[in-house]
Amino acid sequence: MLFDEILGHDRVIEHLKNSVDSGKVSHAQMFSGPEGSGILQLAFAYAQYVLCSQNKTSEACYKKVSDLNHPDLHFVYPVNTNTVIKSKPISRDFIKEWQEFILDDKFASIQDWYEKIGIDKKAGRIGVDEAADIVKNMMLKAYEGDFKIMIIWMPELMNIQTANKLLKLIEEPSGKSLFIFVTENEESIIKTILSRTQIVYIKRLSDDNVKNYLIDELNIDATKAADISIRVGGNVREAKNLLIEDEEEGRFQELFVDWVRGSFKADIKMLIDWADLMATNGKQFQINFLKYAVRVFRQALLENYEAKELSFLKLEAKGFRFESFIKFVHGQNIFDLINEIDLAIFHIERNGNPRIILLDVSVKITRGLHKKYKA
Repeated sequence: MLFDEILGHDRVIEHLKNSVDSGKVSHAQMFSGPEGSGILQLAFAYAQYVLCSQNKTSEACYKKVSDLNHPDLHFVYPVNTNTVIKSKPISRDFIKEWQEFILDDKFASIQDWYEKIGIDKKAGRIGVDEAADIVKNMMLKAYEGDFKIMIIWMPELMNIQTANKLLKLIEEPSGKSLFIFVTENEESIIKTILSRTQIVYIKRLSDDNVKNYLIDELNIDATKAADISIRVGGNVREAKNLLIEDEEEGRFQELFVDWVRGSFKADIKMLIDWADLMATNGKQFQINFLKYAVRVFRQALLENYEAKELSFLKLEAKGFRFESFIKFVHGQNIFDLINEIDLAIFHIERNGNPRIILLDVSVKITRGLHKKYKA
């Protein structure tokens, strides 16, 4: 992964190159940025530049790093037990899956990783067994270059025991060692780790960055790419999710219609059956559906207040009358409706029980839709 292949982040790339060229590479750095901005790939490109830019056999070096086959480059990432790894999982147990994951999609999310290794109904972690492996790798001399590099993805999922075992190594590295921590949630990182790193802040991608990526890499129509880029706030992963939503919109429509019909009737059995059905789908499908539902409620509000020129989404599933539905979405319930759905997304992302979460939000949506407008 070369710097030239990175989308956006030109100023950060220039700073990182200068630090290497001038020999001022801090031994522990924290790359902190938002989801969908490509920060893991940026860290990967930086590691490649550190290892290869001043290497006499740079072409061979670049190829080894690109193929994830360089002996001085190591990765740590959240894992958990699955059907194959039954106990004490560490990153090395999932190296084949990781190689495929990091090379397949520049903007893949932590949830994509969980699904890749079959732990999408669990929370990943960087546990204490991982610390021993990190120490072992980083205490050895570099095989081919000056540096040994450890990229630790999602250090916010590191527990306190692991952090304590790594503190001395991070403070007093053996030889030329470089730790690159890559986080999307800096506030959740253990303070003793955070305080020992130099933070490199990565901003969100621009709307133009996202639009051009959709056009150039995914062959999306320019008009559609522009519309999506405005809606995702620089998050390429979210842009891809919206494209998936478009493909699944027919199914989402049917699920939404069944959901609100059960809510209008206050039919608990119907809502339980709906939650059971939704729970059989993967986590990303559930999240995408709930985000779709937020869009529908917002569009309903716009039409209710006669802002039809801003409305672009309609439901036409199973004879559902969108014109009748919009009367129940108004200024006195829209914030509660959206907040409850956002809260459900939050809990599902953190591996809560989807059946309970979806049934709970269904009951709250029922109450919200029955809340009458008071002039």
